[in-house]
Amino acid sequence: MEPCRAILVGANLNRANLEGANLQGADLGAARLTHAQLDSAKLGGANLVGAQLAHADLSDADLSTAKLDEADLTSAILTDANLEEASLVGARLRDAKLDGVNIKNANLTGADAPGLQPAADPSGRIKRYFGKGDVLRNAALEFDAGALVEIESLFEQCTIALGDGTELVVGKSGTLSGCQIRGAGKLTINGKFIERETPGIVGVTQLVVSAGGSLVGAVEQPADNTRFAFEPGCYLRMKIQPKKDRPTERSGKGGRQR
Repeated sequence: MEPCRAILVGANLNRANLEGANLQGADLGAARLTHAQLDSAKLGGANLVGAQLAHADLSDADLSTAKLDEADLTSAILTDANLEEASLVGARLRDAKLDGVNIKNANLTGADAPGLQPAADPSGRIKRYFGKGDVLRNAALEFDAGALVEIESLFEQCTIALGDGTELVVGKSGTLSGCQIRGAGKLTINGKFIERETPGIVGVTQLVVSAGGSLVGAVEQPADNTRFAFEPGCYLRMKIQPKKDRPTERSGKGGRQR
């Protein structure tokens, strides 16, 4: 049986209990859902353009392919929500709880979403910046080919997929704890990286650890091998796995072998 595609345009649903509700494809444009209980709700493909969702509980909700353009999600709870391929153009997500949220292929153009919003740099490439004070846990992130990504935040237990030629920079204030990075991108570590599982870094074409940077984990090289640069003063406790051969272990300051 197909879900009922409810028409609730402009409806006043403030503080409504819609936990687990099936609202797939529903039209909730400009609906008022402030403080609403929408945890585990099915909202795939729903129209929520301009909806008021401040302080709403959307934890574990399915919002895949939903339209949330210009929606107000200030302080909303989106823990473990699925926003894959959702449109959030101009949405407001300040102070939203985003632990474990899936934003694969989501459109965040112009969104007020510290740590998630895309922006263009002078070269015309898309840049994503995760600022100081932001915390992201248990998230799965995927960045398009050629993107520029800078992390000055705390990431815990996250997986990051890099498109071909994507440049990922872990800033001096950035910490990736218990994380894993995969893909044919370029990685620069000025802060700290601690792997989630071995190998923690797979397939990157270039890896730079700057002075003061710290890397704890294993690196599995692609078929064409990884280009490495370790500046004096960096801290390494790592294994390099060339084409899954027997690992070579490095440790200590400035990349000295042990």
